[in-house]
Amino acid sequence: MQKWLSEGFSWKFALVLCVLVGLAYHFLVLERARVDLKIVTKTECNFKIYWAEAGQDFAEKRMARIRISPGREQYNLSMRSLKNIERLRIDTHDFTGTVALKHLVITQPGHKQIRMVSESALKRMKPKNDVKNLTLVKGGVKIESSGNDPTFEVTLYPAEVQATSRIDEFYRVAILCCIILAIYATVTSFGGNYSYVILCLVVALVLVTIMAITSKSNVHPDEYVHVAALNYYKSHWLPPEILDEKVQSTYSPYGVSRLNTDEIYYFVAGKFAFAFEKMFENPYTAGRMGNVMLLLAIILYLVKVQPARIMALPLLISPQIWYLYSYCNSEAFALTIMFFTSCQVVLPDSTLRKYFEQKSLPRWLVHGVTVGLLLGCLLLLKKNFYFYTIFFGIVALVSFYNLINEAEPEERKILYKKLVILTLMSVSLFGSKKLVDYQVNGLHKSLLINEAIAAYAKPFLRPDAEAGVQMQNMMLKSKGVTFTEIIRDYRWGERSFRSSFGVYGYLNTPASEFIYGVFRVSALLLACYFFITIFVRGSTINKRYALTALVISGLLVCVSAYHSWTADFQPQGRYLFPIAGMLFILCGQNMKVLSERWLSLLVVWMFCLSTYSFIAVALLKLPRNYLL
Repeated sequence: MQKWLSEGFSWKFALVLCVLVGLAYHFLVLERARVDLKIVTKTECNFKIYWAEAGQDFAEKRMARIRISPGREQYNLSMRSLKNIERLRIDTHDFTGTVALKHLVITQPGHKQIRMVSESALKRMKPKNDVKNLTLVKGGVKIESSGNDPTFEVTLYPAEVQATSRIDEFYRVAILCCIILAIYATVTSFGGNYSYVILCLVVALVLVTIMAITSKSNVHPDEYVHVAALNYYKSHWLPPEILDEKVQSTYSPYGVSRLNTDEIYYFVAGKFAFAFEKMFENPYTAGRMGNVMLLLAIILYLVKVQPARIMALPLLISPQIWYLYSYCNSEAFALTIMFFTSCQVVLPDSTLRKYFEQKSLPRWLVHGVTVGLLLGCLLLLKKNFYFYTIFFGIVALVSFYNLINEAEPEERKILYKKLVILTLMSVSLFGSKKLVDYQVNGLHKSLLINEAIAAYAKPFLRPDAEAGVQMQNMMLKSKGVTFTEIIRDYRWGERSFRSSFGVYGYLNTPASEFIYGVFRVSALLLACYFFITIFVRGSTINKRYALTALVISGLLVCVSAYHSWTADFQPQGRYLFPIAGMLFILCGQNMKVLSERWLSLLVVWMFCLSTYSFIAVALLKLPRNYLL
């Protein structure tokens, strides 16, 4: 048996893994009940289910909730174990109106299934408050409320709350342990230094490629305007005039065109799509493959540069990151630029280090141009990525300061000159973009953009629209909604978290409540291990970097929440992905203090969750084209 296992395989650690799997299965599966719900509504609302034991009143701390949206019927959520629960309270909606409850099924291993479908639901759900009328209709129960808080009470039977034998569950735990041990043995067979990261990213690349090729056109967020913007640059080198009717198709319903931003992605992606469009008949596929190639570039870099592998760990922990690489958007480009710029300030043999260390003119100049273009792209990303740029700038300046202190006096002048040259090369790319914009649209670009919004935005999406016309979730602050209500009632934090870990399509294809619950616990454990280890074992400078990253990340979260409050309520996790860039740097800087075994355990676990989410939700549920 031993010859099949690598030297890095530890039976003690394998035993710990099996114990953790058993505990996780017990608390996350056996001691949790799953609620499968099918409900139809024409108004967005909250569905809540409360539980109480004998002698208890219903309370918010004993409640599970899910947001119900028009156009979607199937939902599932998780609640605590049915053991000892005497009563349930069901709040089907929170508005005056009608919903149709088609079925509600509660399942827990070792317990009798609770089914409330059609007539059984009508019999068991006793109206308690704001229920105007209950009608049995085809396929369910029609519930009409007289107020904003229709509630029902369900008394559970003793047979439903008493646990039966769970002997069959040991078989499932044994299978899970075998799978985990097989993954552990496979990972250790790659040796140390995070070599398995390449294998994991290859798996992600395969999934991303399948999504890019098979998913239908425009089933991903705003993809049609991204594709329209890069299609413009297939045949153009200069940006268009803002009010040019030829680019009207690039404007979103908000009256905004990606061609009017400072982002360089659309120019680069347009030229790539032009070069490879003959290979793909579908323009969407041609646009998507540019981002797929970016992920491939990271993998090829990791094959060659071993120290960079630990820096790629943040790419494994969320399926939402992979999702960005599967369709046409600028965030995948920004993630790639962040990764490669992070490598420049962390790796001892980076192109940036070579630029400062090389003395022969051709070599250091080539390295300087390469890094200059990379840093120039960093200045031409989406505005939320400026938070990463600030952190990167702090780390880069401290690194240069240390380099100056270590240099001989006669070498310092050369280093300062090289810094000035590199800065000029970086800023020149940004300046060139601004100069071209000026030549095409003049000094009053912002005024022209406002005119475009007035001309192309839908009436209900204009910032200056009247309250009765404007979309409900826009300009909430001006409508009297408080910031506390944004967090508490609109659930900005929860929605942002979920869309950071796998909400696909136009935010209309989420995973199950259970998956998000596991992601939440896993991300918390990983973050706690990561930062506590740095603050306990890390060097003084790395502790300061970690604290700086936390502060800047907190500011980014606050700005994103504030934007949702004052402008457009869009709690999307991808707006927070500049945090991943800071993690790239922190991972590389703390390679020696972070335990490869324990860090890999947490990351690979989240990678497995991400793989499941991407396959079971994204690939299976999003509309797709049929190949041959």
